[in-house]
Amino acid sequence: MKKALLSTLLFCTLASSVFAAPFAKGTAPTPEEAPPVPMAIHGNGSLIYYSDKIFDASLTGSLSDRWGVNFNLLYKSGDTGITAAEIGIQYAFTDQFALTAGGVDGHNVTTAADNTLRLKHYYGGFIYNQPISDEQTAYVMYLKGPTLKDLKVGTTFNLSDALYLEVAYRDYKYNAADYSKAFNGVGAGLGFKF
Repeated sequence: MKKALLSTLLFCTLASSVFAAPFAKGTAPTPEEAPPVPMAIHGNGSLIYYSDKIFDASLTGSLSDRWGVNFNLLYKSGDTGITAAEIGIQYAFTDQFALTAGGVDGHNVTTAADNTLRLKHYYGGFIYNQPISDEQTAYVMYLKGPTLKDLKVGTTFNLSDALYLEVAYRDYKYNAADYSKAFNGVGAGLGFKF
């Protein structure tokens, strides 16, 4: 079932980008007009709910026209604690492609001997987005480190100038000596641009 949902999501995203009218030179949406993606050249935040009671809160902020920071917090309802936290820095080579690197930590806050999150594990990765129309953007994010593998494929739809809908598939694996967590599934949520 999960493979069917992922296949359908990927097919719809790719099909809509293939059949969408190609942008004439100079008519593609500017970064400020395009729907947001998890790249720091756009200031935005979102909250997505995945199956298995996983909440994903993300925030990105711009430091300059190409440098930015990102923060991602995963919380599993019922675990009474933070599943994982990622903090990173991004460099956008273009409006569509960025490299990112940062730190990650995770544990169950109530059962850990020391419940302070420390970014003791590192990761590197990339984010690629493709505007499909003035209202829709598809993206893929891949992060990898010794304890982390995080793949997110999704699309965003503008609902207004400041609000957007996000639908994504995420395959997340965090496996450290003191804590591990894995999940995959399709999620949906709302985000805002600032």
